[in-house]
Amino acid sequence: MAILYTKPNEDNLSFFNDREELRAVVVKMRAKNNSESDITSNPNEAVLITDTGEPLDSKVIFVNEISRDYLGKVKKGGYGSWFIKS
Repeated sequence: MAILYTKPNEDNLSFFNDREELRAVVVKMRAKNNSESDITSNPNEAVLITDTGEPLDSKVIFVNEISRDYLGKVKKGGYGSWFIKS
């Protein structure tokens, strides 16, 4: 897990709701399906609760394989990101 501090450029400012400075929690994740059954999971779309109780909705900015279908016994990895509002 890391805290990311960034300033969007003109090309992607609207994607970040015209915020000139951003802070985000970025989490590296790994998931494993131990069963033979197929499952669907989206861990990078979860709501993150901060230590102060603030709920943060995810913002998918990293395209990765951690979400969606786990067909049988597979392992996947990727990143999730949550922008800090205050």
